[in-house]
Formats: sequence, structure tokens, C-alpha cells
Amino acid sequence: ASVGDSTAARSSSGNEEDPGSEDVRKLKRLRRRLALSDDEEKMETPPSIRRRRQAEQTKKIEKEAARRAKPEEEEEEEEAEEEEEESEPSAFSDESYEDESEEESEDDSEDEEEEEEEEEEEEEEEEEEEEEEENCHYFRHYIEDFYMYHRQFSFPPWADPARMRDISGRRAIDCGEDYDFSSLWIPSPDSQLARAHARPHMTPGMAQYWEIKKEHFDKLILFKIGKFYELVYGDACAAHRILDLKWMGGGGADAKPHCGFPEQNLHFQARQLVQAGYKVVVVEQMETPKELEKRNSQAAAGAKDKAVRREVCEVYSAGTVRHADMLGQAARYLLVLYFGEEDEEVDVDTEVATEKQVAADRRGADIMAADRHETGERASTGAGDRGDPEVQQSLDAAEKATLGMDSSTRDARDTSEKRRELKPGFAACLVDVSTCRVSLVRLSDDPTAAWPSLRLLLAQTLPVEVVYSPTNIPASVLKLLKFLPSPPQLSPLTSFPDLLGAHTEVDRYITSRLDALTSKSNASSSSSSSSASSPASQSSSLSSSSSSSPAQSLELCRTLCDRWPSLHCAVGGLCVYLRECRLDASVLPLCQFESFRPRDASVLVLDAHALRQLEILQTQDGCAKQALLGYLDRTVTAFGHRLLRRWLVAPLRNVAELTRRLDAVDWLCNSPESVADIRKALQACPDIERLSAKICAQGLQGERRAVYFDHFHQKLLADFFALLDAFLSVESLAKRLAQRLATCHGQEAAEEREAAEEREGEEGRGGRLLDLCADREHGGLFPPLGELVASLKSKVAINADGHKIPAKGVLAAYDDTVTEMQEVQQKLENLLDDLRSSWKMKSLQFVHSKFKYEVECPDTVSKELLRTHECDITSSRKGFFRFRTPEICELVAELEDLEQKQKDTFYPFFSILFNAFYSHFTHTFGRAIQVAAELDCLQSLATVVATHPGHSGQMCRPTIVEAREDAPPILALKNCRHPVAETLMDNFVPNDVYLNCGPHESKRTLLITGPNMGGKSTLLRQAALCVVMAQVGCFVPADSCTLSPVDRIFTRLGAEDSILQGASTFLVELKDISELMTYGTRHSLAVIDELGRGTSTFDGTAIALASLEHITDNLQCRCLFATHYHLLCYEMQGHPHVVNVHMKAAINEEQQSLAFLYKLTKGVCPKSHGIHVARLAGIDPRILECAEEKSLRLQQEVVRQQRHWRLLGVAKTLEAADPATLQSLFARKESVLEDLIQEEEAEAGEEEAKAGEEEAKAGEEEAVPNEREVEMEG
Repeated sequence: ASVGDSTAARSSSGNEEDPGSEDVRKLKRLRRRLALSDDEEKMETPPSIRRRRQAEQTKKIEKEAARRAKPEEEEEEEEAEEEEEESEPSAFSDESYEDESEEESEDDSEDEEEEEEEEEEEEEEEEEEEEEEENCHYFRHYIEDFYMYHRQFSFPPWADPARMRDISGRRAIDCGEDYDFSSLWIPSPDSQLARAHARPHMTPGMAQYWEIKKEHFDKLILFKIGKFYELVYGDACAAHRILDLKWMGGGGADAKPHCGFPEQNLHFQARQLVQAGYKVVVVEQMETPKELEKRNSQAAAGAKDKAVRREVCEVYSAGTVRHADMLGQAARYLLVLYFGEEDEEVDVDTEVATEKQVAADRRGADIMAADRHETGERASTGAGDRGDPEVQQSLDAAEKATLGMDSSTRDARDTSEKRRELKPGFAACLVDVSTCRVSLVRLSDDPTAAWPSLRLLLAQTLPVEVVYSPTNIPASVLKLLKFLPSPPQLSPLTSFPDLLGAHTEVDRYITSRLDALTSKSNASSSSSSSSASSPASQSSSLSSSSSSSPAQSLELCRTLCDRWPSLHCAVGGLCVYLRECRLDASVLPLCQFESFRPRDASVLVLDAHALRQLEILQTQDGCAKQALLGYLDRTVTAFGHRLLRRWLVAPLRNVAELTRRLDAVDWLCNSPESVADIRKALQACPDIERLSAKICAQGLQGERRAVYFDHFHQKLLADFFALLDAFLSVESLAKRLAQRLATCHGQEAAEEREAAEEREGEEGRGGRLLDLCADREHGGLFPPLGELVASLKSKVAINADGHKIPAKGVLAAYDDTVTEMQEVQQKLENLLDDLRSSWKMKSLQFVHSKFKYEVECPDTVSKELLRTHECDITSSRKGFFRFRTPEICELVAELEDLEQKQKDTFYPFFSILFNAFYSHFTHTFGRAIQVAAELDCLQSLATVVATHPGHSGQMCRPTIVEAREDAPPILALKNCRHPVAETLMDNFVPNDVYLNCGPHESKRTLLITGPNMGGKSTLLRQAALCVVMAQVGCFVPADSCTLSPVDRIFTRLGAEDSILQGASTFLVELKDISELMTYGTRHSLAVIDELGRGTSTFDGTAIALASLEHITDNLQCRCLFATHYHLLCYEMQGHPHVVNVHMKAAINEEQQSLAFLYKLTKGVCPKSHGIHVARLAGIDPRILECAEEKSLRLQQEVVRQQRHWRLLGVAKTLEAADPATLQSLFARKESVLEDLIQEEEAEAGEEEAKAGEEEAKAGEEEAVPNEREVEMEG
């Protein structure tokens, strides 16, 4: 009260509000708030703690108010007293509080623990809800289908949702937390419940179905019966709804829901089910009825089966589909995630250690690095080595650098403040099962910043399925995955292994295979050393080299798993999931492991925002054709399309590599006949990358498993021959291109190659096309394929029916079967001869109509003769009938058994044939695939240049210059255009963009203003897209383009929010800027459009200005900054590194029209012309008139305030300046001051009238002169 009284007295005497009075009001408001909120806090905070907090806050504000109300001398004394008080125990300090009430302190800690436990429980509940939402996807649809069809069809009681239980006996109707939606309780076939519903729900075949369904209740079961795949119950309802299949079987109350389709339609129908979000289990027959009969004849009494044996052979999900007719061109990635905290320094060591391995397997398919493995840059693997010696040597060096220091150094490091900290992050396995490529990822991440590293990985790869441990994944990550533009299928894996289980899985699938390959390699090395000069030794050496790459891949996987426990768990989870999907035996043995770094220092990083806002892969409305990928994609093969996409999400930064790629594109642009040749040759090729993986996987199956009724073997051999023919076509194409290159270049090409080798050392070989197309004898990369293909084809013969069969001598079992079949066929011919002799009828002959080996005879034969020979009439035609005798039937049955045996021998033949193909795959066929893919990408980039419409100009070859530390990075685009927008319009206006060069020397930031719809956002996007295209190796839509490589593009374009994630437009904008401030460097490119528009004008302007200053002065990166805040332009007017530019527009005030010129011009745009844009949008003219009046009034007020601020600044300068400075100032600024004074005097007259009215109202009270006027008078 005393403080308030003294403050009021001062205010009345000086008639000026004192800052202390404001603090008093804050104190009163705080007391009222505490009083009002006291009831709300009673249930959460003990009374003693509330009293203490209130007293501390009250005392703090009272002291602050008293200090501000006292003179400065008293403030200093007060501060000294406070310091003394702080040294003594306060009545509200922690010590006195604990001494006064120890019990209350214990209650406080207990309450805090309870609050923490409640928060943890809430988080667990959120995670459980997320998990249940994923698990019950099928369950929810099942219940809907059940109550839709339960009156029309019959369901067994254990499939009724009201009585349904999981495999552990928990009831579904209770919906407990532990209910397992992926399983179903099934009664035993011998139980009373099962016998009561044996027809139609528990027949022998249906018992097999329920035995599989109880472990796969959340999936659709395709149950093979004969030549059909059939679905029943809830699976049939889903298939009827999605595939529009007709119901099978008769109606009636006892009929179950039942539908199906032929086996040749499997992949087509299963693809639609997977696209609908379901997982599909394919159940195949594992034996024929004859094999069942034979097995039952050998079984003991009571152990005989009434149905053929069936097993789960395939499980289709979004990420495990691998058949060509179920896939599109793009790669379908399966992502396995595991989260954990680990030492970040290990990440750096391993990245250094595996740098060359990463360069060899990088997303750009760097064949040059892979070739150096073969040409001897790496040492050969010895008998005691583990994998690649160079990788191992680097790893050993990293261990020495980290662990090999002396004890004093270690002790000092342990006691320093820079000790290692465990940082949160995640490990991931990124798998393409169709090509057997596995990328291993381990990244630290920031959960508080919405997992930027994970979002970058998701944006670059777009996985279609994510596998995770339900007990390990954070709830925020689940939300992130669900709210992606294209959400992946989420697959919680309850059997996800821990670290111990992961060790077991890795040893089973990785270590054991690595040991086998190492021992085989050692044996090959020892045999080749004994006969190094013979042709046989060369073949052995080739085989050894081809098997070394898989060994290096496995060694890399094992080494990274040993370093990162979280990655070890992720690889273990991958092994478990592939085993559950029945892919462990066909995918894991062929996997090529590589290290994947989304923020690779050798590439241009495009994060999730850049890929989306620049529309790299697809437009923001989901259209792929009008995105940059759709514009650049002129590939003619699926594997070329996948490589081009990898190029686009990770453009190059290395100037030498970019130059070589641009050389290749440039040569193809000048050789249209070569482009046409490439397109024609590759267009006829199948997807040889995926087909090769399919062939290699089939080679792992040495015996028959499922029974197929179609011509499976002939289809597979036809695919294999098509694959070999495609390799020959690629080889022929490479030879033609090499000859054309040699003819065109001649001696000049040789000189260029020699100069390049001298300039680049080990890297240099001349043009990239020469490297790709020339064979190894001439220093190129293309492998010799002719002899290998001829050798593989020689193992296959073609019989009289035109069918492909194993060549004689390749497989003894097949040859023996053929001999036995010929003997049986000869016996049948002998029987026919006997019938002709005994019946004296030479016209008898074998026909194969309804049955095999039917004897056809005229219908004039007496029936007595038929009865004598026990002939069984099988069919007839006009004038003839057909029969078979018991002897013929017996021989035909024997022949059919031999035919089945012959079919079974195809599987070991496939193993021999396809393993021979796989043994030469890595450095021969695999290399040819990489060459073909890169040729397709290069011709695609050249085709873009040739087919560019050129309405506004042609495309140019960009010039990439090395970035130097003593010079700023540059970007020069003359008359650049938006590559996609230019193709959609005829009169696109080009613009120049210069940063740190040309007319904007030392200007690293363009501050862009202009009217709405004036083209600012398009200018920002086209500049960024030109940079991306240049670093991909493509020509750029501009007259000229020169730049130093960009390491990362940061974008803040467009207005977007996420209501479901609770992120406003402004928050999304600030997150983008936070990424720039955290990861930006001087080599980055920032593209920012209207930062700060999601909040108030003052806050938005302040944030935009502060961000612009930080980007320009601290980050020093190249920046395009578009804004409508003109204050930024005035503030940055004299900045040495910022230039003001604007998008020009023509305004007709008489007609109130606005014409956008879309031309970038120097200077600041005076207005944003929002009223004119509103008129274009059709806003009511009355509203526009009102808006114009308000806009004019606000502009006048702003101008008046600006004049006052400028005049005040001049006055302060005059007051502080010495005579010499004043004389200089007036000599330069006399006219400016006169203008300001005249403006001030003109406004003074208007203000006098207002002042008179105010004085009349105030009465006798004298007005205190304004502070600004007092200073002016002084």
C-alpha cells in the first residue's frame, strides 16, 4: 500500500505515469489470479507448497516494484541488502522448508512421483491406442462384414464376434489391452464343438484352414484347392467387396461365405488386396492326391490324412511384394525401425571407416568405384582376414584413434566437460525385396524437433511399409508416420527381438553365410595360386572375385551391427519379419548390404520440406507427371527410372563427377542417332534388375515345394532366356556406342583421355560414356558377356514339342527319368501292336483326347471282343469309340508318375543353372545392369534437352566451379525459367538471378518484394530447381548457368498447417527456419517466401528481420528472401551483402487494373497491390472501396510516424555532434533537413486545432509538453 501511495503521489505531482504503478497493478492481478486458481490447484498441489509459491512470487514482485519506484542511490543500497539476505536462510528457502515440515516435503515428492507416473501412463495409453488402431484394421472390417452377411451365410460360433477369443483365450468383446488381434482361438477338430459344426465348418480341408487362420487372423487367406485359390468367411466377404468376386457354392442357412479365382490370376487379385491395405497369406498344396495316397499307404492305422498337405508359402504385404506383375516401376521399400540411445562419436568413426564402401554403393550407382575393387586397388583377401582389408584397416584405425590413447589422456577425457553423451536416435534397415538391396542406417535425432533425420529418410525413400517394435517406438513417431502425405502400411512386430535375440538372428543369417563364403574364397585362392597361368586358373580367379563382393557386403553388415546395438536389433527384426513372410530363404542369402547416409557430404541434401515444396517427386496435389521427376523422366526401363529417382533425391556435389556426367549428356545431345539407338535397344529389355533377383532366388530352391498346375517350369526358363537375350542386347548396344565414340573422337578422344588421366589421377579415364561402353580390354567397365551367356544357354535344350528341358549330361536324374519314360512308352507301343495283331485291325491307334493313350477303333468292332480284353470305353466320336485296357491303364499311371518325377527334377536343374548365373552376377551381369541403367538415365537427360519446347529459350549446359574458402559461393542464372511451368505456357518470362557474382558482386542475398501473384514464389522455385538440375547433371532452362556446388537447399515456401498434428502455419514456418539455422552452411541455398505471415505484423516483421540478418551475417549462405514486409527493405537498405529487387507490375489507376510483368527489377516495390488482386478475385466493390480508404489512412499514419522517427534521429545527432561534424552534416544534408522541417511545420498547423480542443476539455490543467517536442526545442 505504501508503494502504491508513493507512486500515486509522484504521478499526481508530475502528471506522468510511473513504471512502478504498472508493477503494482501486476501485483494485484497476480493476487487475484492466485485466488481464483487456488481452487483449481487444490487437487494437484499440497497447501503448504501453494502458500510458499504465492509468498515467493508476491515478495519478488513487491521488491521489483519498490526498486523501480526508488531513486538510483536507494536501488544500489537495496541490492546490497538483498545480497545479504540471500546469504542467510530465507523463511521460504528450501532448507527452512525442509526443517519446518519434513512430512510435507515427503508428500510433495510422492505427489511429484505420482504426477510423473500419470504422465508415463498417459504416454503408454497413447502408444497402446496407436498400436490397437493398426492391429484392429482387419478386425474392424471383419465385424462389419459379419453383421452384414451373418443372416445370409453361416459362420461357426468361434468366428462370432460376440464369442470370439484370441489364441490365449481372451475375449474380443472385452477389448482388453492385451487382446491379440492377429490370432484366433480355434477348437480342436476332435472337440465336441468342432464335431457339432463339422459340416461345413470343420471338414478335413477346413481344419487345415482354421489351423492357419488362428495365427494369421489379421490377414486374408488364399487357400489353394486344386487349380483355384479360394477364400471363406470374413476373407471371402472382403474379397467380394474389393475384387467383386461372385459367391461360390449353393445357398441356404448352412452355406458359408465362399468365393475364389483361378491360380493364373493370383498376382493380379493379390495386388488389389494389398493395395486395399490388407496382408495376404498364400496357402499352397504341397503334394498331389497320388502322393497323399502313397503317404497314407505307408502310414500307421489311424494316422492317415483325408486332405492333401498344405502350407503357407508366401505372405504379401505392401513392402514384401516381389513378383514383377505386382510391382510398378518405382522401388517399394520396406523400412525396419528401432530406437535407442547410443554414443554419437561411434557414428563419426564408422562413417569415416566405411567411406569408400559407401562411395562404392552410393545411390548414384558409382560404377567407377566398384571397378577399382576388381582392378587391384584393394588388396586381395587373405586366409585370416575378415572381409575387405581396407575397410577393416580403416576400422582398426578408428578404434586406435578412439581407444588407443594413453591412460592420462583417457583420464583427462573422462573428467572433462566434453565427455561422451548418449544421444537419442534410431537405426533402420531399408529393404527392396525385389532387388535384394538392404541399406543400413544409424542416425542421431532430436525428438523435440519432430525427428528431422527420420523425416529426411522418409522423404528420400518413401517406404510403403514400416516394421517396428510396439514396445520401442515413440508415440510421436507413429503420429509422424500416419500423417505422411502417402502413409505407409504400419506393421507392429510383437516378436521383435531384443539385443540377445538379434545376435542369434544375425549369427544365423549373416555370420554363418559370411564364414561359408570366406572359407570358399580361401579354398579358391589356394587352388588358383597353384595354377595361375592356366585358363582354368583364370576362371577360378573370376569366380573368386565374384564371390568377394557378397563377403564384403556381409562383413560390412556384421561390423556395423557390432558397433551399434540399435542397428543390431534392427537387422534382427528384419530377419524375423522376413522369416514370418517366408522370404528369409530367398532374400537374405542374396542381400547386398550398404551403408546409407541421408545427409551424405558428397551429395546435395534435399530434406522432406524441399522435396515437397519444390515438387521434386510429385506436386503438392499428388500429381507425378508435373513434378520435376516427371519432367526429367524419359527413361524406357524400370531400372533406369529407379536410378534416375535416386539421382534426383541426392544430386552430386563432386565437380569432377558432375563434369563427367555433363560431358556424357552433352555428347548425346549432339548425337541423336545414339540416343535413338539406346532407346530402341533398352525399350525391348525386361526389368533385368528384378528378373535377375528372381532367377537368383529360384536357384536357392533345390527341390519342389508347392504343386503348380500351370506350366511354371517353362515360364521360368522362358524368363531366363529373355534375361540372357537382354544382356546380349545391352552388350551389342555398348559395342556400337563404343565404336561410334571412337569414330567421332578419334585421336582427339585419346588425347583428352590422356589429359584427364594426368589431371584426375586414379579417377581419370576420359569421357563417362567411353568408360561405360568400352570393354575391360580397352580400359572400360563393360564386362564380357558373350561366352558366359553361350555357356548358360548350352545347359538348356529344346525338345520336339518346343519345350525347354535340361541338356543331356547336365543332370543325371533327369536323364534317367527320360530313359525310364521312353521304356514305358515303348511298352505302350508294344501293347498297341499286340492289339492290332490279335484283332487283325491295323487302324488301331493311340489318341490323347479325354485321357492319355486311348485306343481308337471303329464302332463296328464286336462288343464281345471288347469284353474279352476287359476294355473300358472312355470316349467316342462319330463312327469310332475309344477304350483302354487294364494293362494300358497301369502303364499310363506309371508314366504319369514318371512325368511328375521329371517335373520335380527341374528344381535341382534350376539350382545348377541359376547358381551358375549367380556366381558371375556381381562383377559381370550386375555390372551390365548398372551400365544399362546409367545409359538409360543419360539418354533421358539428353532427350529432355532435345524435346524441350523452347518457347522462351533453349537449355544450356551448366558450368560447375569448385568452391574456394577464400571466395564466396556463387550462383549465376541468366534468363532462367521454371522447367515445368515453361512447358505449360507459351510466354513464360525469364529472369536473372545473380548471387555473389555479376551485377550483384558480394551480394549473397536477394530481398524480393512485389505484388501478390507477381511471380515471387515461381522465381524462388525455378532458381532452386535449376540448381537441382545442374547438380543432377542435366542441362538447365537458362541462357547460361554458373554455380559452385550447393550442399543443401532449405525451403520455406507456401502456407501449410497440420491440424491433426497440432501444428499451425506459423509453427510449421518456424520449424523450417529452425532447420536452416541448425544445419545451414555457407555453401547452402536458402529459399524463403513470406516468413512471418502466420502471426501479428510486429512479431512477423521482427522474426523475419532477425532471421534475415542471421542468414546474411552468420550463415553467409546464398539466399532468396521474398517478403511483403517493406520495413525489412528499409532496414537492409545499406547492407553490404543484401540487394533489394522486386517483381515489376504495371498499374492503371484510372481503370483500376493491374498487369503483372513478372520481371525481376532492382529496387523496392512500393506496394503489394493487394486491393487489385482482391478485385481480380471478385470481391464486392463496396468492400474494396472501404478497404482502399482504410489502407490510405493506415499508410498516411505510417508515413507520419516514419517522419517523426527520422526527425528525432536527426535531432539526437545534432545534440551529440561536435562543430566539425555539424558543418559536414549540414553541408551534405541541408536540403534533406529543410524538407523534413517543412513537412513538420505543415503538420503543426493541423495539430494546433486538435490541441486547442484538448486544452478546452482539460480546463485549467496545463498540458505537459511532449517529450519529442521538448527535445526539438532544445
